[in-house]
Amino acid sequence: MKLSTLIACGLIVLSGFLIWGLAGQAASPPSSKPAAEPAGKPAGKVAATVNDEPISESELMAAMPDDAFQAQLEDLKKSKLKRLIEETVQWQFLKDRKIAMSDDEFKKATADFEVMVKTPGCPCCGGGYADIEQFKQVNAFSAWEVHRRITCDSGLKLYAARLTKEQTTPQGLAEAAKKRRPEIDKDCVVAYTISFDYTRDPDYFRDEKTVQDKKAKLADAALARLKKGDSFETVAKEMSEDGVSGPKGGSLGCIRADYMGPEVQKAWGKLEPDKFSPVIKAAWGCCIVMRKKLTEEDILAVVKEQAKNFAEDQMYQELDAWRKKAKIQYSVGYAPATAPAKSDGK
Repeated sequence: MKLSTLIACGLIVLSGFLIWGLAGQAASPPSSKPAAEPAGKPAGKVAATVNDEPISESELMAAMPDDAFQAQLEDLKKSKLKRLIEETVQWQFLKDRKIAMSDDEFKKATADFEVMVKTPGCPCCGGGYADIEQFKQVNAFSAWEVHRRITCDSGLKLYAARLTKEQTTPQGLAEAAKKRRPEIDKDCVVAYTISFDYTRDPDYFRDEKTVQDKKAKLADAALARLKKGDSFETVAKEMSEDGVSGPKGGSLGCIRADYMGPEVQKAWGKLEPDKFSPVIKAAWGCCIVMRKKLTEEDILAVVKEQAKNFAEDQMYQELDAWRKKAKIQYSVGYAPATAPAKSDGK
């Protein structure tokens, strides 16, 4: 059960109180210079241009596998050209907004990127590589392309952070937190759980009933320990099957009350702070939950996360507008295939 503390709460009621209206006078943007162009960009015959910036055939062929069949190579080139065009659009967008990155920031971004490529993920997200070199080899990235990818990814984060800073003030955030407290009290909880998930058991799809009974017995045993006086945090660490909250004593942080499903949401509404529930059976498994009282710090953190989300939304809207206005031209043989014209029936 993956969850970043406070993020889920920050997403509530997006149509409600816009943080921008509560921000007060915007801070002046920091003075900066555009980030430096990565060194080593290949030159040569042009495959496409983005706002007159060329993407060469040499870029497409850089780091391509030597043993690829011709048909496979053509598919790889098309996919890579699409990626290079998008990254060029992002690069130009960031230069236009004068996003700067210090050497230390780039080193940190590179370290974060390496952690990402090593971390196993879903098929669409990739990950699970031994290191950046293996990532480059499998995905046909040159060193220059990795540099630009890291610069673009980190640059977008820096721009979102700038927007957040520009459009919020401590006074505005404090006023928003005060105004929204009743709403957040209703929709969010500082949550703790001892969870037993059916679907994580390898036998679940073979013998659903047996797995459900096994998890229910574990939950009953955990509840018995709580009733005897063992602390919630201790029981969660020793018995919970949730790899995220269990090691933290069952803490999920501040979350939406409906995050764990309607059965758990109903239980939240009946619980007093620092009291635990009976065993709750949900579609995904069974659990025991506890809540703590929301503090002023929790409320302010929710509003800050809301401001960050609005800034990110604004950034992506600006980037999308920039992308739609970009002038992209292809050389002969590189234009993407277009759908055939519809017949008029004649």
